[in-house]
Parts: sequence; structure tokens; C-alpha cells
Amino acid sequence: MPSGGRGLLLCGWIWAQQTLINLPSVEVTPRKRFFILHETQLRFWRPAPYWVTSHFFVYGLSRDIEVGITFYDFGFPAQHYSTIATGYKFSRLLFTRSSLGKLEFRWTLGQMVTTSVTAKGVGVWTYSMLSARLPLLRTRLSAGGSAGPRPLFGEPEERLGFLNLSTIDFVASLEQPLTKDWQFVVEWFSGNRHEFAYVVVGFIFQKGDFTSVIAYKIANNPALWDTNGFVLEAGTFL
Repeated sequence: MPSGGRGLLLCGWIWAQQTLINLPSVEVTPRKRFFILHETQLRFWRPAPYWVTSHFFVYGLSRDIEVGITFYDFGFPAQHYSTIATGYKFSRLLFTRSSLGKLEFRWTLGQMVTTSVTAKGVGVWTYSMLSARLPLLRTRLSAGGSAGPRPLFGEPEERLGFLNLSTIDFVASLEQPLTKDWQFVVEWFSGNRHEFAYVVVGFIFQKGDFTSVIAYKIANNPALWDTNGFVLEAGTFL
């Protein structure tokens, strides 16, 4: 069970949260600023109740690059894939000097070195996405790929045999501004059994430097619907 947050929406919205729920945001922490976020994933009903936390600490290195450390999946009951991850995210606006600039095309690339604290080894998570914002409605659509390692994504769905990889997936998200402070978000990792194989639907509230999220995650595989649960987040820029 993994992690979350989001991004700059309408003119006048100051900063951007740095993740969606499990999927990294296409935005970058402003240069020389910190962003911290706490996430709780919660299921309080039977079968299989759980309470799992993750913690994000991010620093804006430049206009296009941030670096950070994340503590994934610590909670009750004890998780099989508790992991410490360090890495970077690069994101750049494209076509800024053409008529396509108003669509806010972005290319995002990130990598994290994941170190298991439950004897699952070391791996590298790599992801890349393209995104654009639709005119009028201002909907942001993002799509790309993710190569997830065993320490974070769980036991292999396929025998990849490289860099301790567990799964290679398609990722996608939709972010829809509702008001100046609220947006609706949907994100999805493909796959059937790994730790990120969910569709997540929720709402994000952002006021100044503060951001909060309330969402619900649904496993792609109906056989794993007893792992569905709430995702709650609170984060701020420093």
C-alpha cells in the first residue's frame, strides 16, 4: 500500500503539491523551498483492516529539478514492503514559445533508489510522463510509464530479472479544477497484484502553502478488493 498529492492549477494558485496519490505530480517544488507531506492509508472495517503511513520530504533544487526522501508504508499491521527511497524528479514545460504553450505540455522524468527495511533488497523506481491541460475546462491529463522495483511494488508479476524490478506499468491521471481551492483527481497504475495497482479517486484542497487530500483507492483486481481503503494526506511548503 503506497503514497500521494498534486499541482498548480489556475492562475493565482501559488504552489503545487508534489505527488498525486501514488503518482508523482508533474509540478516541481519551487527552488530553495521545502515541501513535507504526511499520508495515511486507512481501512477500519473487516476483513483486513489496516493503518499505513508514508512521509515525504522534498527540496526544490532548480526551476526544473527537485530531490527528496520518502519513507513508504510503515504502519499496522507491519507491512511487507516498508521502504526508504531517495531520488529526483525533473519536469519541464514544452513548446513555451509556440501557440501550443497555452496547453501547458510537460515532460516529467523521475528516479528513486528504494531500500527495503524488510529484507527485500535495493531497487530503482523509474517513471516518465507527458501531460497537457485542456482549454476551457482546464483539465490536466497525464500518461506515461513506470518501472517499479520489488522493495516498493512487491513481488514480481513477471520475471524481469533486472535492477530487482517487479513490474512495468502504464500510468495515467486526470486533474480537474473545481474552484480556486478544490480539485477532483483520478489516477491509475495498471497491473493486477503489485502494491500500486489501484485506481484512486478523490478531492484535493489547497490554500496558500497548505494542501490536504481525501481519496478512496480501489484495487484493479476484484480479488483484492479487501485492500480497498481511504487515503488521507496533509502537506505544506516551508
